[in-house]
Amino acid sequence: MTSKSQTILTPDQCRAARGFLDWSRGALAAASGVSVETIKNFETAEWSPKDKTISAIIRAFDVHGLKFIENGIHMEPVALSSPAKEPHAEAATP
Repeated sequence: MTSKSQTILTPDQCRAARGFLDWSRGALAAASGVSVETIKNFETAEWSPKDKTISAIIRAFDVHGLKFIENGIHMEPVALSSPAKEPHAEAATP
């Protein structure tokens, strides 16, 4: 039986998500806690990692608003790291 996590993340999706975020394999490794070698082996389809490894990779992308759908990736809005200016803040004077 194939797990849900393995059916929603393919090697191509993983590479595309890294490219979208401009992440190296090292950056994904740091964000997910998965070794660079494991990420390389997954992306090159040398072998399929364990469910918990796929889940860790998915969580790393999820934090940045990337969701994996069948045959693609969906981007969801994420909170900005710096607060946005309020409308007309410059125009307000005491």
